[in-house]
Amino acid sequence: MRPGKTTWCRAVPGQFVAEYIPTGQEPDGSDPEEQATYRAQVNAQRWRRALTLEDAGGVAVCDSDPLKLD
Repeated sequence: MRPGKTTWCRAVPGQFVAEYIPTGQEPDGSDPEEQATYRAQVNAQRWRRALTLEDAGGVAVCDSDPLKLD
């Protein structure tokens, strides 16, 4: 059996940007603009982390798309 994407990503220590894990602090979705703003900010942080890792080591591995807006 082949490993899943998370297992594969974690095999690259120091160059791994984890998939977003809900914190319980997310907007409830009743305000679409608030929801979109929150998700964009969270994923912009992940993107910045990926760029930092890439600058430092030439490679950044992201578990899912760092700009995933679902």
